Amino acid sequence: MRRVDIQRLVTGTGDAAFVVNPQGVITAWNPQCEALFGLPAAEVVGKECGPIVQGTDECGSVCGERCCILGARRRRRPIENFDIQVGTTGGPRWCSVSVLLVEESGESLPSSVHVLRDIDVHKRLEGMVREFAMTATPGALPRQAHPPAQVVELTKQETNVLRLLAKGVGGAAIAQQLFISRVTVNNHVQHALRKLGAHSRLDAIRRAESAGLL
Repeated sequence: MRRVDIQRLVTGTGDAAFVVNPQGVITAWNPQCEALFGLPAAEVVGKECGPIVQGTDECGSVCGERCCILGARRRRRPIENFDIQVGTTGGPRWCSVSVLLVEESGESLPSSVHVLRDIDVHKRLEGMVREFAMTATPGALPRQAHPPAQVVELTKQETNVLRLLAKGVGGAAIAQQLFISRVTVNNHVQHALRKLGAHSRLDAIRRAESAGLL
């Protein structure tokens, strides 16, 4: 697909959307993205994606070396949608992100089209309800539309990481103790979060403990 066609595709969507080329540089930024981030296309097109998006999740930054899209692009594998907190001129906001890999003419690797939907109010309300439920009834966990922790199977390494987190050990120290990289630690945490239906490390630890997994 030609770059101009990809740019037209992004311009035609009603959601905030932008395109990143194989070099990690933003090549298209639609008006909805301008409204979400508070940044005009003229200021972001041609710049690296990470410093503009400033994506984070419960485990820290997801931009840079932790970017899941870089590896998927190299392997040409589809990417499941995910939630991240992006940096905007009005402060951080939670967004649900869908990514489409598009083969661009003249490039050896595909570009990535990022479509963002603002879920900030929903995400913050969900967190408040969860924290209130945990505080009001110690040990109780709010019901969610996820598989119960009792039927979840964590890998040995995911369990090791959660145990160390429960003891207050930081990510860098966990990596050193388990002889793995910091990126691998974060990956194990993310896998455990998804399996347990948790939205934070604390929530994952409490769910795993309640289910007798730790």
